[in-house]
Amino acid sequence: MRLSDKMAAIEASDLAKVRRMSLDYEARGIRVIHLERGEPDFAMPAFIADAIHAAMREGHTHYPALQGEAVLRKALAEKVRAKNRIEAGPEHIAVVLGGMHGLYVALRTLLNPGDEVLILTPYWLSISKLVGLADGVCRTMPAYLPLMEGRYPPADFAADLDRAVGPRTRVIYVNSPNNPSGAVVPREHFEALARVATERDLVVLSDEAYEDILFDGLPHVSIASLPGMFERTVTCYAFSKSYAMTGLRLGYLVGPADFIQLAWSRMILYTTNGIPAPIQVGAVEALRRGDADIERMRRAYEERRDAFVAALGRVRGIRAPKPQGAFYVFADVSDLLQGRPIYDLIAEWLEVGVAAAPGAAFGAEYASWVRFSTASALEDLVAAAQALERRYGTVS
Repeated sequence: MRLSDKMAAIEASDLAKVRRMSLDYEARGIRVIHLERGEPDFAMPAFIADAIHAAMREGHTHYPALQGEAVLRKALAEKVRAKNRIEAGPEHIAVVLGGMHGLYVALRTLLNPGDEVLILTPYWLSISKLVGLADGVCRTMPAYLPLMEGRYPPADFAADLDRAVGPRTRVIYVNSPNNPSGAVVPREHFEALARVATERDLVVLSDEAYEDILFDGLPHVSIASLPGMFERTVTCYAFSKSYAMTGLRLGYLVGPADFIQLAWSRMILYTTNGIPAPIQVGAVEALRRGDADIERMRRAYEERRDAFVAALGRVRGIRAPKPQGAFYVFADVSDLLQGRPIYDLIAEWLEVGVAAAPGAAFGAEYASWVRFSTASALEDLVAAAQALERRYGTVS
């Protein structure tokens, strides 16, 4: 069968490769602690499931409104005004099939073939693939690690952004809190980015999937809330991380009315033809009753971060900056690699029962890094770090 050259050229997921390797080790009887995955280990709150079940029994099983049900868009508009300080109404919102679908819809709606997207790195591993699927081209700029470690003054950040923008750059993609580094972009850096975007007439695509998972009292800033930025920002949110609703595939885009109109009347129509109506009913209930569950999970992630980073800090050859948000730890393992390919180290770790994601999946310059997920039981995280400590020794 003749297949698409474009699809064939897209690389398979590094996470899928690690999972396949893990299965081989598990078949040999080795218990693997899976820290390569990026999914909450919490169950979705029961009241959301109850609302979805009731909606199905009450007949909410027909074609949904393409833009999203009016009651949900109204609730989402209230949420983004109160929580994100974005002055949006229901007409500025489109409901999508999860964050990944939302980003693809946004890129397809914004880009012409050959347009460039400037992506700050390390980046969420799928964004470069989505840009390619949307006939765009990626440019990258390292940012999150020095920013998180306090080594990146806003003026330097703005100057680097201005230099990184090319003649065909159309969009800047930002992700805060960041997957994989856990960096949280401060307001003053977003203000610097906003100045560059305005001066260079660029659109900002802001991925805020981890907006509710922040630590140490840090605030979440939505760049669309800054003066003059709503008109040139598309923000993508998801229910997956905040409410542990990953399997239900629900998200939403917030942006200018002309963008939203084109997104739902073309991209949503011809990709999903709307989002399942019962899940939208569950989303309304999540927004109404979910704050306590969000905070319960956030506290657990913070406790896990503290324990895991402390435990990794005792392992010889691993340097793990302390994340400010999300549920990952991004670690430099160059001292352990000593020039070897990263998959040699991945295999070495699987021998002691630890699976992690290779850093190159998050940008070519991170070939000597790995990403751990802290969306695992606290005892498993500590056990994984202890297994690595036994393998490599303790920092003196």
